Amino acid sequence: MCSRHLIILLPLSCILLSGCASQNAQTAGAQSKEKEEYVYYTPTGSNIPVRVRKDQLQASASETDQAQHLLTKIQQPKNQPKQPGEN
Repeated sequence: MCSRHLIILLPLSCILLSGCASQNAQTAGAQSKEKEEYVYYTPTGSNIPVRVRKDQLQASASETDQAQHLLTKIQQPKNQPKQPGEN
């Protein structure tokens, strides 16, 4: 009877104590957030500013240009059939 309780309590206590030994995730995240600088960026065609990190701002501008180029390329007509009345 005693060994059955020991088998259950020993792994349970190890799991609980190992959780206390790890570093708190909130303090690690808070330290990294303090160093980051944010700016407000208004995307093209929108009136709502978006809060982004400064390092993301440069990447998002180039990604926006690439997406715009791809969109215009997709929208360009390719070998459209002639409309009635056209020569």
